[in-house]
Parts: sequence; C-alpha cells; structure tokens
Amino acid sequence: MGRGEGAESPLLRRMSKPAAPNRIFSCRFPGEEQYEVACKIGKGSYGTVVKARCRGTGEDVAIKHIDRVFADPADAVRTIRELRFLRMLKHPSIVGVSTVLHPANPARFDDIFIVTELLDSDLSQLIRRRERITAAQKRWLAFQMFEGLAYIHEAHIYHRDLKPANLLVSTPDAEGRRALKICDFG
Repeated sequence: MGRGEGAESPLLRRMSKPAAPNRIFSCRFPGEEQYEVACKIGKGSYGTVVKARCRGTGEDVAIKHIDRVFADPADAVRTIRELRFLRMLKHPSIVGVSTVLHPANPARFDDIFIVTELLDSDLSQLIRRRERITAAQKRWLAFQMFEGLAYIHEAHIYHRDLKPANLLVSTPDAEGRRALKICDFG
C-alpha cells in the first residue's frame, strides 16, 4: 500500500465526501459484509472509485465499480481487457488487484467491483496542486513509470491511455520518495 498508516493525504481529505456506510453505489455490492466504504474518491465514464477498509485486515483499499458492464459490447471488451491485464501483470510499478467481487446472483450479473491497492493521489492532482517536487523526486517518479512501462511492453501489452491521471502516486516516505503505479488498462 502506498500510504502511511493512519495518515490521510490532503488530497483525499479534499476529494472525499463522507457517505452513509456502503451506500455510495447505486446498488448493493457483493462485498458489503467484507468492506466498509468510507468515501467516493473518483468518478468517470467507467464508473465510480471509492475508498474502503477491509473489515478482516483493516487494510485501506480502492474499489472500482463498473456499472452496466455488458450494456455496450465495447465497454465489456475494455473491462475484460483491463481485468485480464491487471491479473496477469505483477510488478511494483503497476497497481495490484486484490480481488474481483462476484455477484451474489450470477443471473443478474451486470456490475463489476474490482478491489485494488489504494494510493493517495494521481500525478495530475500532484501537478494541479503545484506541489514542489525536487529534481531527484522527478527522476524517481520517471524511473518507476519507465520501469513499469518496460515490464508491460515485455509482455507485448501497450497501455493506450497513459496520462498523468492514470499514474497513481503515494505520499512521500521518510526519504521523500513517492511510489508510482500505472493503472487503468481499459
């Protein structure tokens, strides 16, 4: 996980909106008994991402909810592609998938919930905040990005949508280094 225990980043505090427990999603989700949803941290054309805590381990995670996944064949292909890549690619510079939550009723399988590691921000937010980043920190972020790209290119996979919003970053550690992880392979 890219965050210090108990520390909440200023970005997550600003972005997150408190919610009624587990009622951020428009439907019941299959992990409600396993995960306590804290707040929404992102929304896009793909769906919604929330911050949640695993009740069993106490670990903070991100849950990406993709709704009506089979409504459009192109969206279904993109979702399957992302799941296949994320499960196949195991590297420190690529966001890791903990699990995919299966629906309670497979006959009504319309939504997918992907549980991943949680990082504090993305590179676009870091740039927007105009946070001071030293040359050494920039080199470290670039090194991690190129290391991750080299790994996925060795597997003959190409990202197709690499941009600052798809590069997750953690808060700096004691040495001022941030973890960077590539995400969103859809």
